[in-house]
Order: sequence, then C-alpha cells, then structure tokens
Amino acid sequence: MSCSPGSSHSKWGDVRAINFSFGEPLSRDPRDQPRLDGDALLTQCIDWSSRVHQTLYVVAGNQGMGGIPIPTDNFNGINVAYSRRVEGVFRKIDFANLGSEPTLRSPRSPGTETNEGPRRSINLVAPGSQITLIDPDGHVVGTVALLQQLVDRQLRAGVEHSSLEGRHPLVMKAVLLNSADKLEDEGDGQRLGMGRTLLDAYNRNWIDSDAYRDRAIPLHQDLGTGHLNQIEVVGEQTSNVAVRDFRLPAAVSRKVLRSVPGPLVKFSVRQISPRPVVKHKNCTACRACEKACPAGAIKVNDKTAAIEYAKCVRCMCCHEVCRYQAITPRRPFLGHLVYGAIRGVQKIIGK
Repeated sequence: MSCSPGSSHSKWGDVRAINFSFGEPLSRDPRDQPRLDGDALLTQCIDWSSRVHQTLYVVAGNQGMGGIPIPTDNFNGINVAYSRRVEGVFRKIDFANLGSEPTLRSPRSPGTETNEGPRRSINLVAPGSQITLIDPDGHVVGTVALLQQLVDRQLRAGVEHSSLEGRHPLVMKAVLLNSADKLEDEGDGQRLGMGRTLLDAYNRNWIDSDAYRDRAIPLHQDLGTGHLNQIEVVGEQTSNVAVRDFRLPAAVSRKVLRSVPGPLVKFSVRQISPRPVVKHKNCTACRACEKACPAGAIKVNDKTAAIEYAKCVRCMCCHEVCRYQAITPRRPFLGHLVYGAIRGVQKIIGK
C-alpha cells in the first residue's frame, strides 16, 4: 500500500482529514511474529502520514468478519464505530461492530486480530447505518472540516490567541473526543448539554461501564468516549446550493431486488447468512449468552442453550460472551453453495 503525499504544514482552506475504510491482515506484516502492539506495518504508515502530512485519519471501527482487517492499534488516527437509529435517534451501537477487542477471526487473517495489553481501539461512535447525508452534521470528516473552517475564520478576523496550531490533527481529535455525547442532559446543564444517551449492544449506558467507575480507563470498550456531538452549520445553507435534478445511478443489484418480494429477500438472506450454532458438548448452561442476547432468542435449561432462529438477529453477541467456545458462527448449507459458486466465478474471471 502507499500513503498519499501532501504538505507537512496545514494551510488555510484545505481539509486535513481522510476517511480510511480498508485494512491489511497481519499475514502481510513482515515481522516474524506480527501482532497488534502499536508496531504493525499499517499502524506505522498511519502514524507516519498523520505526523508528516498533518492529517487526521478517520478509521472504520473493527468489523473484522467483513473480511477487511482494520488497523485497530493506531495511535494518531481516530477509530470510529457506528450507531443505528432507535426511535429516530442515532443512539445505539450497531450490531455489525465487533467491539473494541473482537474475538472473531477475519477470513483474511491467520488468527484473531486484537490489541495486546489493556489498550482499547474504539475512540468515537458516529451515525453509520441507513443514513443519507446532506449536511456534514453527523459525519466525522465533515465535522473536522467545520472545526478547521472556524479556525480559518478566527485567523482572518485576527482573533486573539488564534493560531494554525488549532488545525493540528490531534487538536481536532481532542475536540471530538472531549465533546462526545454520553448521557442526555436533562436541561439543567449538569451534563454539559449532551444531546443523547448512547447505548451499547446490551442496552447499557456509560454509567454501567468500567470506564465510568475507573478514571484510569479513558475509553468504553465499545463506545470509546461517546457519540459524535451535534454541530451547528453556520453560513450558506446546503439547501440553497443543492443540485435539484441530480440523480444517483441505480445499481443493478438494487433493480433486481426491487422486483423480488420483500419476504422472499429476507428468507433468502437468512438461508445464506452465518448464524450462531450451539456446541452442546461444550455448553455449561452458565446463561451468559441468554443474558447477552438483545433479541431474547436464547433460552437455557439445566443442561444447554437453545436458539430460536426466528428471533435471532445474528449479531453474534452470544458467541462473543461465551467463555467455553460453546457457540460458533456457521453458514447454512445453502450459504456454502452460494458463496462457493461466487468464489468459483471470481477465480474464472481473474478477480
């Protein structure tokens, strides 16, 4: 891989932030025993480029089962998990996020890729599921752009103590993390005007976390410092400059799906997607999976766990919390056939 060249000093008018949504498995790390200890090859590239090019890398949170290992151990970037709507508000971590230190192995990795030591990798949560962005509100890079625009305006206006240092990527990172929403303010200002209460996959809020109880732990395991805060867009309204007749090109897959009845699509997806399967010989009936299941799809009797797949949302929380390796993700037989056919076609066409 390569890092894009750029100036070593931030200038007025440019946006020094880059969306980063690809990764590199540890199998490509040249070290004899590669691990996520802060010295992984991709981590070093991000940290070097952040310093040299004065830019903030906004890195997709760890979603390793998607087949793309994410550089979770970078220091100078900002790792972002994504939220989904609950009653119209982005305030719950999406099930697709594996959390700060996942135990699932990516198909492209030789083993589980998780940070060494107590370091956690998720810094911030931002909207990322079923969204349509017009304003930069809710977008990390868009928020950085507005913050840097504010610095530019202060410099042009000759505001006392204003400086180009205000555009430094780590200053931007500090502002975003320190202004994140954790618990919704009740109107008395005691919670600094926070706009939402953020929930993890188990519907627990910040107060339920070890990061709240222990000041030595700065980051929540799954939520980082909290949710990207709301921002106020000052200046020209996007509605005044929007291209009214612009249309996105329709994807072929979308055209096909529109002609297929919704229930049939859902049924097909469930037949090919991985689902958690209980290894009864390993199950100790400890009920950890039953307590963790957000859909209430697991019941544990005196001997073993049972999964009601009609309720299962396939978030794999049960697999994550099981200490006895009694629950494992498995793809149904039809899924193996479909993905096997896809891989065969890809080999034929050379992809």
